[in-house]
Parts: sequence; C-alpha cells; structure tokens
Amino acid sequence: MKLFDVFERTDANSKQPHESGFGYLNRCAHPTGGKARSELESWFARYPDQDRSKLRGDFRSKKDNHHRAAMFELILHEFLIRQGCGVKVHPCLPMKSTQPDFLIQDGDLAFYVEATTLDNDPFSNSKPEREVIAMLEKLHSPHFFLFVTKEGKLSKSLSRAKVVPPFADLLKTNPDEVKRLVDMYGPRAAPCVSFEEGGCKIQGQLVLKGNSEAPTLIGSGFAETAGCNTTASIRDRMEEKVSYYGDLDKPFVLAVNSPGPFDDIDSQDLFGTESCLGIWDQPAYKKRLTPVWFFCDCLYPWNSSWVFQNIYVNPFMEDEATTAILNDCLTKAQSEYQVALQELWN
Repeated sequence: MKLFDVFERTDANSKQPHESGFGYLNRCAHPTGGKARSELESWFARYPDQDRSKLRGDFRSKKDNHHRAAMFELILHEFLIRQGCGVKVHPCLPMKSTQPDFLIQDGDLAFYVEATTLDNDPFSNSKPEREVIAMLEKLHSPHFFLFVTKEGKLSKSLSRAKVVPPFADLLKTNPDEVKRLVDMYGPRAAPCVSFEEGGCKIQGQLVLKGNSEAPTLIGSGFAETAGCNTTASIRDRMEEKVSYYGDLDKPFVLAVNSPGPFDDIDSQDLFGTESCLGIWDQPAYKKRLTPVWFFCDCLYPWNSSWVFQNIYVNPFMEDEATTAILNDCLTKAQSEYQVALQELWN
C-alpha cells in the first residue's frame, strides 16, 4: 500500500488555485516533491499495518483539512518512534468508546497524545476573494512566499491593477534585510502590505523560502495564503478536545498544529504569564490536560522561517515527577522532529 500514485511525473508547475494539497504533492515533478514523496512513503511503511488504510484515505483526501491532519499524525508518529517510544495508534480507553490518536510508552511512563490540526481558510466561500488569491498565485519570487490574511468580507470583484502591484513590489524586497528583521524580532517583523476595499482589508506578509529553488507556492490552504488562526479559535479547539475525552487514566498530551505565525503575544494569551493563567484558569484544563505540545505549522517547506514548537506544562499538575519525565520525553522528541523535517524537505 502506497501513499502516492506511481506514474511518470512531468508537471513541475506551482500549485494551482483550488488544487488540493495531496493533488499537488502527487503530481509535482519538481525534485523537492520527489524527495518528499519518497520520505513520506518510508514513514508510512513504519505506520502500523492495521491503521494504514484510514490514514492513507485521509492523506489522499481532496479536502485539505483531512490531508493536513493525516500529515501531522504521520509526522508525530515518525519522530516519536525515532525517540524509541512504543506507539499504539487509536488505543481503546477503559470504560469509554472514544479513542485518542496515540498511546505512548516511554520506559515506565505511559501517556495519551491527541493530534489536532487547525485549518482556517477565510478565502473559501467568497468568489471575489478567490479571484484575489488566483491573481496572487501568478506572482513569483525566488526568495519569498506570501502569507495572505483578510479582515471582513470582499463583496465585489477587483481588477488586477488594484490587487497585484503592491504585492508585486513587496516581493522585490531585499531578502537579507528581511532575514535580519526576522532573526531579530520574529516572523511577524517581516515586511507586509495591505489594501482595503468596501470594509475588507487584505494583507500580505513576506515569508522567507527555506529553499530558493523551490517552486513558488502561493495558494489558499496548501500554500498558506489562508489567514492564520486566532488565539480564540485555537482555544476553542483545545477546549473541544479536552471536553470530548473527559477524565482519563493516564496523562493526556494535546498536540496542536496551527497554521500561521505564532509569537510571544499569542503564547501569553493562550498559555499565560506570571500574572495571567491563560487556559490553565479553566477547571477542565487544570484537571485533565498535562501539557500542550504546540506546533506552528510544521508540515510544509515554505513555512521554514516560522516553524515553531514548544511544550506548555500545566502549572497545576500535582505529580511533579511524572510531569518532569513527560517533559523530558517530549523535549527529546522535539530534536528528532527537526531532523525529520530536514530529511523531508532539504
């Protein structure tokens, strides 16, 4: 059983408007695509036999939210087994019908991991907004991708002369200067431009390419022109997962993959500071959630400049010894994650 189809690939064009993430990866003849397919197939071969069929179906889905979720689960599984952990997929829970994604065994420590991928495409329903994305898809830069977000709803179609020039000029920015800003202040310091029309604001921000030879992939969903999730939507998804599983017999780790940049302000809003507890102020989080393993989009190569992951430990956990062992396990897996992604995309 293979993730990808076997045929001679000749189409090395960038991802097209409305093309699914899997569809692009499956047909891309660019060397980057070929290497990624080969690596993903080797990871898939290490996934448990009895669970491959469902993962494959989701991975090959035309719906990008299903594809991205399957990609995230495959990546998590890969670098957890590389860490030497025993990984059971979709374990049965005592006295419950629900099944989290993984049961992890690391020495004497056992814990559950639930993977959740947020995917919020604000350009999915409006024809005028999709037309804007189609125009931006045709831009090219050897140095940058373009991360596009919007506020409000665009109610009428716009001309190319209105939409394209500011973004085309932005893509001419000196990449060395952008790298300096990002290294000093984080990904949100990268230059951006925006325009407003009829109460709708559309903004584009530069994202440095990890590989200058990679095709320019600018498109809704797969190529990250979709807007990033707000901390409110991330909080809602985490609350949904914590409520769904309820009280468990082992520590519960929520692995969250969120598209888009994530900075200190977002981190403090969600996970608190010395004066503000963030999500840990809610009783369900205090009792049920051990840490949150948070990823800011680890899935694709064009996000290399803002890839981010961190472990946020529940400050109310009473079993400090278990918490310390769990944190050590996940910290080691973080390093393996970096190796895995380099193998996948470099």
